[in-house]
Amino acid sequence: MTRGKGTCNWATSVKQLLCNAGFTHVWDNPRSIHLKHFPVAYKNAIINDFTFKNSWLLSLSTSTVLCSYRPFK
Repeated sequence: MTRGKGTCNWATSVKQLLCNAGFTHVWDNPRSIHLKHFPVAYKNAIINDFTFKNSWLLSLSTSTVLCSYRPFK
């Protein structure tokens, strides 16, 4: 694996995880967070995102409008 611009490494993965959870500011300015509270806030953000996506998918699968249009697809 080459090291250089555009290479995927552990730091790239950490940045991606933070950005996906809405914590881009933590990557940009790591001193802006309180180390004691950040793990709890990050965990809650991940759980909330997972819960939202699951409830959204469930609402799609039980949608009467979607069920009406599904046979025409």
